[in-house]
Amino acid sequence: MTAKVMVRGDQPNSFSKKNGERVTERLLTLLDISSDHQVPDTFEFLDAEIATNAPSLIGRQGTIHVRDFMARQSGVRLLGSLVLDEGKKGS
Repeated sequence: MTAKVMVRGDQPNSFSKKNGERVTERLLTLLDISSDHQVPDTFEFLDAEIATNAPSLIGRQGTIHVRDFMARQSGVRLLGSLVLDEGKKGS
């Protein structure tokens, strides 16, 4: 599944697994802005490829490529990759 999105929230997410391994990732809150609006509300998205020390992505637009869905108590979290549009920032 692919969708055109805008980043509405961007925060680092880090935790330790039971075996002591440290996991650091970026948790993005995205809004679907594609013409067919496959997802009606904001949703959480994890992309392991985005560096945790990269500048904030809030307001940037791009395309997500979803490879997996993770069930959560408060809805669903999507896993995949985000390709940002160059030089485009929404308002």
